[in-house]
Amino acid sequence: MPTAFVDKLRGTPPFKCVLRDPGGQSWNVTLKERAGGLFFCNGWPKFVKHHCLDEGDFLVLYYTGKHKFDVKIYDESACEMDLEVSKRRRLTDGSSKLRSSHVWKGCN
Repeated sequence: MPTAFVDKLRGTPPFKCVLRDPGGQSWNVTLKERAGGLFFCNGWPKFVKHHCLDEGDFLVLYYTGKHKFDVKIYDESACEMDLEVSKRRRLTDGSSKLRSSHVWKGCN
């Protein structure tokens, strides 16, 4: 989480947050302070797995207030990700390279 944004959050971490994906599904995660930054933790690994996130993908988070974020997901081509297409492609070509250490590093 960018440090310039952290000042907009009220209170002291950890924060219970909600991520709303492009399909409208909500995901409860915890935003924790670790190693001088804020990281999504509890609930984040499930979000990553469900959305088939991989190295090279990136997310744009829109803060809607009260610790809620709308999330747009883009693949390595910078196109907005279609979840079903991504799941099929990554299952058939075995391209999912993301390891658990990339997902919750800093959250322990």
